[in-house]
Amino acid sequence: MIKVGTYLGGTLQDNTWDALWPRFFAERRMAPLLKRVRKLMPLWNQVLGKTRNLQALFEDGEVRASLLHGDLWNGNIAGSPSGQPPAIFDPAAYYGHSEAEFGMAWCADFDDAFWQGYRALVPEAPQFRQRRPLYEAYHKLNHYVLFQESRYLKSAEALLKSEEEIIRERLQETALQLSAKAQELSEAEAELKHLEQESKDLDCELSSPSKRTSMEAHAAPVSRKRRRFAWDSDGSEESLDASSEGSSSRDEADESALDWESRERLHLDLQVRPSADYFELRKASVETPETEVPRVRGRGAVSRRRKRLASLCVTEGVDSSLQGLRKARGI
Repeated sequence: MIKVGTYLGGTLQDNTWDALWPRFFAERRMAPLLKRVRKLMPLWNQVLGKTRNLQALFEDGEVRASLLHGDLWNGNIAGSPSGQPPAIFDPAAYYGHSEAEFGMAWCADFDDAFWQGYRALVPEAPQFRQRRPLYEAYHKLNHYVLFQESRYLKSAEALLKSEEEIIRERLQETALQLSAKAQELSEAEAELKHLEQESKDLDCELSSPSKRTSMEAHAAPVSRKRRRFAWDSDGSEESLDASSEGSSSRDEADESALDWESRERLHLDLQVRPSADYFELRKASVETPETEVPRVRGRGAVSRRRKRLASLCVTEGVDSSLQGLRKARGI
């Protein structure tokens, strides 16, 4: 940092260090000049009020302190022979924002080639065009204080007004953006309320006893076709399906065709699985009396026939093993 003051022409600049650049520029640069040009003080106060003491002009990034020449114009720049770099002199040096160096660009004749080369190294910051009139107004005010020419005062006033206009446009743009964000937020809140209401309605439906009973009935139905009867230890039947009364007439006829004697045989043989040679036994043409149980249709009929045939084999003393089958065939 530079601990001593430096001169901008005949104006002494206070270089007391301040970590906040907007405050430094307002108090150490603009304020001393405006005390001598009070006509512009109301306009300056409006600028401060609309920019939150210039803070709103520096929202695009952190300001890094750079060593500035401070008075960079044609009169302080000279070329050198033999293609050597140009020389700069008569500085009003201090540490500050690098963009403040272009406050004197209006009389430095920086052409397009200069700006293209400079921007290739230092890209333009988003709010540069909003801050540039402020830095230029500082040097115009200083010229008015030094030379008392009204053109500098008018130029400084126009720059501050343009700064105010730029700020107003930025505020309007920000207000539109905030309005759009508020609309999006309102739509999101409405959608959230709608989803919450749907969730509550669904909870009410699930908590309803009739609805819960209906869902349980659909989730775990009892298949009458798969398991029609259970047999008690005494041989009686018990229906597992409460809706068996509405079964088809053909199934009811098939079930009623089983006389109690045949059912008793089936009941006694429930724990006797047919041997592995059941199909070979069928081929042995073991004759079944016509008075036996007729063919049972429907699901589980094959299992009943197997049990009935095995029961008959046991009752009639027929050996159901493969050896007995071969003996019956005379093999």
